[in-house]
Amino acid sequence: MSQLTILKNTGASRDEWERVARACEYATFFHTPLWHELCAHMGARFKPAARVMIFSDGCAAVLVAGRDNRRLRSMLHSSPAGTYGGWISDKPLTPAHARLLAELIAGYRAIAWRENPFDPLAGRYDIPGAVEDFTHAYCVSAPGDDPLRGASGGHRRAVRQAREHGITVRIGGSIDDWRGHFDAYRSSLARWIGRRLRIGSRYSWEFFSALAQADSPHIRLWIAERHGKLLSSMVTFYWNRHAVAWHGGAHAESFHFRPNDLLLESFVRDAREQGYRHIDLNPSAGLDNVAAFKDHLGASRLPHRVLIRRPLWAAIIARLRSRGRRI
Repeated sequence: MSQLTILKNTGASRDEWERVARACEYATFFHTPLWHELCAHMGARFKPAARVMIFSDGCAAVLVAGRDNRRLRSMLHSSPAGTYGGWISDKPLTPAHARLLAELIAGYRAIAWRENPFDPLAGRYDIPGAVEDFTHAYCVSAPGDDPLRGASGGHRRAVRQAREHGITVRIGGSIDDWRGHFDAYRSSLARWIGRRLRIGSRYSWEFFSALAQADSPHIRLWIAERHGKLLSSMVTFYWNRHAVAWHGGAHAESFHFRPNDLLLESFVRDAREQGYRHIDLNPSAGLDNVAAFKDHLGASRLPHRVLIRRPLWAAIIARLRSRGRRI
């Protein structure tokens, strides 16, 4: 048998990209052209740039990617904003296919790639230079499974407390709802910066406005409120078998009402009822207290790897900024 090779590497049309994303069981919302188009609103000169890889055995895969074309900082983002990237396919791939694709991605001089932990081939190939990370998720294997069965007693008490305080949860939709989420996010961001925590991506109102205007069934804004006032909120994405709580914000003065416990419980139970197999609470950006909160919810830690290789000037700028935060 001849050795497997990649015969062709060419640009993917939007229609082909979306068709494969819909057919791929392990694809997430972050593997769709819509997500990469939305990322163009993050402020950088970012454009979708997916590629189709055709193998010598006739199989094909789409390498999801976008390119940041800023001068001196140009790089390929298979994982814009730190989300899952890599490849998708409408046919089962083998470890040999995965190794070739991983070698191709890792061969880029400037690349951002977060491995997709829901790909059955994850971890079965080398990624030189990658670092270990994890997400928190529930894997629902049968319709009757209760994903929250492992949640702590403290979480259950917090949910009761939230309801006793009159906290209610709803799906937001108006532009005012999205502005409320942005305000909650800025409140959270101010706390993180005040504690000198290293924060990766920061998002502008333009980006959240684009999420609102997308008016997509794959995007939801969850809101926990009391007497009509937003206390905490969360953006969730849905695709195929995967539902993810991607982004949250909260006002610190409301923490004693425990809105976040009720908010996440509502999202998880709703996703289970809709039949999602993987209910993902997302990586925690190195924030230990956020990771501990997800442990408290009974979610499992799913390991995966992250490869960040910056252009020389971008690496120097990042190092200088890091030093400035430690002063």
